[in-house]
Amino acid sequence: MAFTGEKAISLSDTPTKLVDYLRKRPNFDILKLLFANKVILVEGPTEEMLISTYLSKQAALNDIDIIPIGQRGYTTFLDIWLVLNKDNQNKKIGVIRDYDDSDAAKEKHDTYDEASENVTVRTTNNYTLEIDLVEAENNLALLNGLFNMAGDLDEVSGHMISGKTARMLDVCDAMVDEENPLDIQLPAHIAEVIEALS
Repeated sequence: MAFTGEKAISLSDTPTKLVDYLRKRPNFDILKLLFANKVILVEGPTEEMLISTYLSKQAALNDIDIIPIGQRGYTTFLDIWLVLNKDNQNKKIGVIRDYDDSDAAKEKHDTYDEASENVTVRTTNNYTLEIDLVEAENNLALLNGLFNMAGDLDEVSGHMISGKTARMLDVCDAMVDEENPLDIQLPAHIAEVIEALS
């Protein structure tokens, strides 16, 4: 039995394939997924670091939980979340995903966004987060300064991709620098999810 909002739902009604999926992921934080009022699912550590750093600077947004799922597909997680939260407008979930050159995967995930008011799914415009981050307003100049480069979009995003988590850590550290914080703009797909959840 699980309690969500003002009602109780029996997890015994959950489809077996969803329960088995969770059983194969013993370290996954299923309670946070199901019971947080506002949760954002991301693929991995770079998205988690960037969003966590941004949220840490916004006191009004400290009620949003971020869960890296460690894979590209989010549909099973959304199916599980919807079992408990579909009709509860006090609960919101966002998905931030990479395009990865797959229109089919984007369309499949977008159906969740279209079908449920409390689900927001956004995908990068480009192949991956790093390109969209560099492309966001004023970020190219800021990142060139941070990395002591004079590169164009391809060079700077290539530099970030080649050292994904280490370079994102540099960006995050610069964003929270107390003396001279880097005023990085979030890519539109991330900003839209945070706005929907706030």
